[in-house]
Amino acid sequence: MADQQDFQDVKNEVLQFIRSFNRSNNHRQDLKNKLEKLHKVVGYCPLTQQEVFILMTTFFKYIDKFKDSTFQSFLISCIPDNQLDKKFVRDLVEWLLAKYTSKAYEVKCDILLKWFYSLLNHNLIDLTLLDVYYTFLFKIIEIPCFLNTVCPLLFLLNHYGNTLPWMLTTARTLKEMNQQKKSLSLLIKKLDLNQTKSQMSGDCLFWPYPAGISTLNKILNLKHNLPSQGLANGANSTSLAINDIIKPGNPASAGVPRAQRVSAAVPLAQISTVDAFSHFFHIISLPEDILTLLSSNLGVMKTILDPEMEDEFVTKLKFKLSDMFQNKEGKYKTSECKAILSYLYKFQNLIQQGIDCVSNFLASYLKTWNGLDYKKEVLHLCEWFVFDSKLSLIHDFLKPLHLLQMTANPEDQIAYIEMYGKLYNNLLMESDKIVNKSQPRMFLSLEMGEIVSSKCAWMRQEDTNMDMFTSLGRYIMQECSTSILNSSSHREVLVYTTLDLCVKCLSAEDYFNKSLLLMIPPSIVFLPLFSTSLRNISSICFILDKYKEYQKSERLYGMYDAEFNLIDGYIEDFINFLWRGNGWNDRSRGEVFASIPDSEVPHTVHEPLQGRYSSIQINRSLHVRKHVAVVTFSHPIMKRPGATHITDKEFLDTILSKLSPTLASFIKTYCEEEIMF
Repeated sequence: MADQQDFQDVKNEVLQFIRSFNRSNNHRQDLKNKLEKLHKVVGYCPLTQQEVFILMTTFFKYIDKFKDSTFQSFLISCIPDNQLDKKFVRDLVEWLLAKYTSKAYEVKCDILLKWFYSLLNHNLIDLTLLDVYYTFLFKIIEIPCFLNTVCPLLFLLNHYGNTLPWMLTTARTLKEMNQQKKSLSLLIKKLDLNQTKSQMSGDCLFWPYPAGISTLNKILNLKHNLPSQGLANGANSTSLAINDIIKPGNPASAGVPRAQRVSAAVPLAQISTVDAFSHFFHIISLPEDILTLLSSNLGVMKTILDPEMEDEFVTKLKFKLSDMFQNKEGKYKTSECKAILSYLYKFQNLIQQGIDCVSNFLASYLKTWNGLDYKKEVLHLCEWFVFDSKLSLIHDFLKPLHLLQMTANPEDQIAYIEMYGKLYNNLLMESDKIVNKSQPRMFLSLEMGEIVSSKCAWMRQEDTNMDMFTSLGRYIMQECSTSILNSSSHREVLVYTTLDLCVKCLSAEDYFNKSLLLMIPPSIVFLPLFSTSLRNISSICFILDKYKEYQKSERLYGMYDAEFNLIDGYIEDFINFLWRGNGWNDRSRGEVFASIPDSEVPHTVHEPLQGRYSSIQINRSLHVRKHVAVVTFSHPIMKRPGATHITDKEFLDTILSKLSPTLASFIKTYCEEEIMF
């Protein structure tokens, strides 16, 4: 412990000296000595990011003042590889470009080359600066002492593409002068291959990250030997997942024209099989550690596209999850555990599929989870939970989460509701891929080389499929209703979150031709009437209108009579309250407050609110209702002798224009007979 404190004291002493250093004080030799001491202790007492920034600032402040290469070398070498800043490297490269001929700068060039390797290993290459990197490396490669170091570096850097003719010419010229250098021969082959690829036409994948959803879709369809098809409505979330996993070097480059982007083109239009694609990965050496693999752009893409990696990936992932979250010896940091959960969530978003062994891990982990550790990451993973039976869904997933949700604070309950909605939509999407597109699932659970589980097999059985989604939808609505009724201070936002879930789930059902699986319960229909926000009333109007569209659908003609009768009853009661201002009839009152004991069921419209809503909430909700029901004032005018239909309609349109478009459309659609036009 004392030694560690000594290292810390030395580091603080040197950094304090650097902060107060003044070149005019004529103590440069002291600074050199201090930096030499710092160089010896940084391995035992790492620098913080702020301390690294101090060193970088000092270096550029005096970069042209001191000609002593030893001083500058010590200053540069004190900065750890894993704390490099892209802007700092870029500025250093640009400065060295003007100084490379001087022998005094060879040491700093050597340090910079080591940094380049670190940038490649940590996936920190800035794609917008490839031209600068290439210019620098092709200049110092002409210095004999750098030839052996720069050739492999250029070879690796060429994975990122942007090969230009002058590079190939330079390499061939060097080869003529260095016939025995095999590294130059390999570099020439790589440059030649990249230049050939960049000249091909057709649909291209801009490496190392996909250029868009259509390209990713083509890759995944290529994986499954399927024709290219458009992705579902969830494409935007997939796009975000791509940008999260496979990071562009500069977000601003999104607006740069394709022809000006710094990247290599892989001609997908001329590739018909995964094997044909895999030769682009033939020199990539993937890391053994699964966490490092998932954090690597090339590792992620190779894992998806290389069928030989599936079994190995699943085996390593199962072991890693088990090892990390048992963690009895405390050998893994909290940040590492969070990182692998986050990477797995993004990876599943990317392939648009739940991974069996990840769901198995969740089923085990949720049984002892306290609802707090890695809360955000675990709930994200739950969005892609897959199962093989209703029993498994209930006992392994819904039951543990139910107990946690009931005791969670309102903010966390919102996160649970949003998670359930995304889970429902993701299962709909997986069902569509399996049933309608016959797309095989990837990364199945294996044991002794054989599949040990058939998760999602129930999706292929039509009756089981519908029953599973109907049951899950009913459960989700019950959880939402319970959360709303048990909350007082956050009821408004919980109602809005639930209605938003319903809208998204109904839209997903409509897209995948699975209408009326999610039926909204009476409590969710009528509670927005007592909302203090028009937004919630507008949302429920939109949902009821969506159900009414289904009733007119030829595809559903003669089906779901009971469900449509229920919806008609909802609409009738909703209109009675909004339009006529009559309040609840006996049926609605009994359905909405079914969870309240009989002795507490009131006989007037206002009494149900007592005890569950404050007087301020009641007044606000009634104000909202009066604002919505202002159209009732048009009745006396419409019934006035001599009134024309045109005048009545214009008057009503004027009133409805003050309401939200969704609500106005709802009222006009279902009140035409009452309004008489």
